[in-house]
Amino acid sequence: MEDKIEENLKQVIENISKVAEQDGYDKYWFYSQCLNGDYIVKTFFEEHFRKEEGFTCCCDKANYVLGAIKTMIQQKQNIQLQQTYREYQEKGGNIGSIKKLDEIAYWCPKTIKTSKEAIELFYKSTLQLWRYNNAK
Repeated sequence: MEDKIEENLKQVIENISKVAEQDGYDKYWFYSQCLNGDYIVKTFFEEHFRKEEGFTCCCDKANYVLGAIKTMIQQKQNIQLQQTYREYQEKGGNIGSIKKLDEIAYWCPKTIKTSKEAIELFYKSTLQLWRYNNAK
């Protein structure tokens, strides 16, 4: 499992740098994103969900997780990442014409249950990649 996570993160970082270069951003923009931006974290989770849960809604899930991590930091409490359409509706959310109220909402990840679990996955993967690169 650790090798898989490490390889996924390595691939994410390589892909991010390629996309940044193709979009006309220089390496200093990339460094800035590594230190200050949401881009790296969001892209990490997009790639995680793409590989672990499939391509469908991976961007929505990544944005949702990033928002939950920010909320966790502000409120200093762990945030549940899985909610049903019913739970969302009860909190005032608009679910449109969705009828299956007890299903997990499409923007919620299936493989990560809490914001704490998400940030630990990101940090663990980052640390493994750093160790891997420094062992060479």
